[in-house]
Amino acid sequence: MFLKIPSHLKELRFLQLTIFTVLFLLVLPLLVNRVIFKILTQLFFLNSLLVSLSASGKKVRLRGLLWSLWGAAVLFFLLATSGYASELRLWWYGLEIASIALLLLCCVAATLSFIFQSPRIHLDTIFAAVMAYLLIAMIFAQIYALLMIWEPASFKFPSSAVVDSDNIFRSDLVYFSLVTIATLGYGDIVPQMGLARMLAVVEAVVGQFYVAVLVAWLVGMLISQSLRPGHPEGK
Repeated sequence: MFLKIPSHLKELRFLQLTIFTVLFLLVLPLLVNRVIFKILTQLFFLNSLLVSLSASGKKVRLRGLLWSLWGAAVLFFLLATSGYASELRLWWYGLEIASIALLLLCCVAATLSFIFQSPRIHLDTIFAAVMAYLLIAMIFAQIYALLMIWEPASFKFPSSAVVDSDNIFRSDLVYFSLVTIATLGYGDIVPQMGLARMLAVVEAVVGQFYVAVLVAWLVGMLISQSLRPGHPEGK
């Protein structure tokens, strides 16, 4: 099957996804409201899906769920952009965002399962941890986008920003989510409504908790590896 990755490339799957994601984030502000923006966004989701599937092993239910969510996201995107039942346009976009959020959540679950079930720390494990962190931020970006559809006044944007709910993966919300999860807090985008503020707090806590737990686990695994028989530093 095309999902099977040669053994010598397995330790590069999360590395390539991380590089693709970083490049995607860098060009994202330049491509908003262009067709290539939509294409690259779908390629990012598909790339995340395929890498998560390759790391999930033989979990058939997860595979079916991931493909179903991606298919639903594409379907709702086509319905929204085709003009079909235009009075339901915001609903199509909302359902697309919800499908993407659930897809990314499943990708995070598969990635974390791969990380914590790895018998040793290697290149793939480290970049899987990086990707899980970035995907969590993108999940919150989707939640913020849903909130914007429900209540457009949830966030205060800089005067130069153009709020467009059609762009479900808007660079402004992705930027705000990444800044929040890293607890940088530049203050150029500010949550205005109560729910938006609480979601931002939850994301900041999740981000700090993730880093603390992951660093502790990685250190523990490295110590365990160094003490195993046959390791240069083991006894």
